[in-house]
Amino acid sequence: MAEHTAQHGAMDTESHAATYEFFLRIMVAGIIHVFFTMVALATELINRKAAEFEPQKYHNHYAEALQELVKEKAKGRKIVTAEEPEPAHGTVVNLMDALRKSVQSGGKAAAPAAGAPATKAPAKSQTASKRKTGSRR
Repeated sequence: MAEHTAQHGAMDTESHAATYEFFLRIMVAGIIHVFFTMVALATELINRKAAEFEPQKYHNHYAEALQELVKEKAKGRKIVTAEEPEPAHGTVVNLMDALRKSVQSGGKAAAPAAGAPATKAPAKSQTASKRKTGSRR
């Protein structure tokens, strides 16, 4: 009886190892497939968007706004800036699904889903409470 148990235990170990190896190979094949799918989608999207760079198409709004502030300051006017709002915390997006949708729609932004909230209101600023404690951002 002890011999049968020892043989049965050895067969179980070999069987478990073979099963583990089988599922490991399936997982690795799945991961490789997902990787190549992601690369193919990204490559297609990049190829659709690729074009010669034409700097005249772009406008540096930041530089212009900064120049306006410098001019106002030079005129002796007091510059008042608005407090920067806290960043809104959004939902987690599945990047693979978003990439697929973008490629399928020809690279155009997809409309928000029906019933989805339009945008979250920005969180209340904690700047006032930070000032009380003396800490800085």
